[in-house]
Amino acid sequence: MSWWRISGRVLGAVLIQGLFLFLAALLVLLLGWSPRLRLRLAAWWARVWARVCCWLLNIHIRLEGEPLPPPPVLVVANHVGCPDIFVLGALFPGFFVAKLDVRGWPLLGWMIRVGGAVFVDRTRRTSSGRMVEAIETRLRLGFNVIMFPEGTATDGRTILPFKTPGFEAALRADCPVQPVVLTYQETGRPSVAVWGATTFSRHLWGLLRHPRLRVTAHILPPLSGGTRRHLAQQARDRMLEVYHRQGKPP
Repeated sequence: MSWWRISGRVLGAVLIQGLFLFLAALLVLLLGWSPRLRLRLAAWWARVWARVCCWLLNIHIRLEGEPLPPPPVLVVANHVGCPDIFVLGALFPGFFVAKLDVRGWPLLGWMIRVGGAVFVDRTRRTSSGRMVEAIETRLRLGFNVIMFPEGTATDGRTILPFKTPGFEAALRADCPVQPVVLTYQETGRPSVAVWGATTFSRHLWGLLRHPRLRVTAHILPPLSGGTRRHLAQQARDRMLEVYHRQGKPP
């Protein structure tokens, strides 16, 4: 990718993120008096932001499997890096579940926070209970919630065992769990989509330099019922079948 295109993309990223930061600030100031309306607009705003990011990074999404479900659903997906957030955010209007340290990320952390994300501190056991309550509340209000149940970004070789508390929220709210498998189609390995052991800034710089990123989002049949551990295991087993059958992990 030529340097002038990289420079244009970087400048575009700064300008677009600045504009969204300004709009997010207005959202916080004007809608603080109406939490439900604020959540509704935050979900819409987050989806627009994700789609703009996909356009900026030239991320092309191909859908396979089931049709996109109507809200509310608990979306669970494998996680390798930043593009997952943009892809899932573009497909599903809703709110992400994120680790607490994401709040400190430059730009992206503030965007996710204003977008109504549910944060969890995995170093404190009491944080899981608050996370489950927050997810359940959003689901009961009719919103999608998007979660990476592996709990961390991986190198894309497989899908790690799932953490189960978030599935309890779906059971309490009587909402289906929607498994989604993301795979990136590239000749290079590992994919630029993979965060791996690099820093967030180098990961983002790699995405900005990459000319085009193709991703397949495989929408599996929704799941419901049982215990949270059974539901989590069932979702992971079905996702693993698709993930390795495609034969194109990042």
